[in-house]
Amino acid sequence: MSAYRGVSSKTEIIKQIVAERETINLFLKKIAAKDFKAAFELANIHPFLKELKEYRTLKDVGEKGMQKIKEFLESGDIQKAKDTISLLKAIPIFRHDAETIEKRVIIYQKFFDYKKTNDETKIKIFVKKYPFLEQLV
Repeated sequence: MSAYRGVSSKTEIIKQIVAERETINLFLKKIAAKDFKAAFELANIHPFLKELKEYRTLKDVGEKGMQKIKEFLESGDIQKAKDTISLLKAIPIFRHDAETIEKRVIIYQKFFDYKKTNDETKIKIFVKKYPFLEQLV
């Protein structure tokens, strides 16, 4: 504080620093409570939050979750894919992608059902209709 002695605007600077600290604390509490929607809304309102390590970590976790969903789908572990999608839908920046992949889950589920019953005709029809399934044949 002594560094600000004689500075007439020090009260405003101190208020700004305190307000930013309170915002950071609120952001961290939202993350701890797994209220990702509120945490990302705060980050959109206060861009300085996007520079925090916790924000980047949360974003990295979401990106890794998207990769895991694809791996689960390709291996036929539909339930794990659905569970991961549910988690990612809570993170606003991943919601759209998670919802898009969620629609594909139904296709994957049917494909693996046909594969279990060795229904080659339906498998071929499905692969023709949905080319992204070719890698699973």
